Amino acid sequence: MRPGGTVAVLAARGIHLPGVLLGVLAAGARWAILDAAMPPAALTRQLTALRPQAAITFVETGVLRGLPVIKVSSLAGAGGARPVPGRSSGAYLMLTSGTSGEPAL
Repeated sequence: MRPGGTVAVLAARGIHLPGVLLGVLAAGARWAILDAAMPPAALTRQLTALRPQAAITFVETGVLRGLPVIKVSSLAGAGGARPVPGRSSGAYLMLTSGTSGEPAL
């Protein structure tokens, strides 16, 4: 993941979520949390709008095909060099459907 990139986090609330989000931020990237309970078609539309470079997931899903995927269970003990986020780096992205019904940033 490069600094300034976008990571889709397909998550459920839980004890690991804050650590995952802090890890994305420490990598200099920004995140967008997607609800794992949404229908696959809705998740696909959100991913199309976000154009993430990678995904972190807590659950198995087929909608992340074509993306590098990190499973939360594989993160135990991971470490490495940590880039410093720049002042222009965003922390997170939020999707809204507005009046169109389509995901928008």
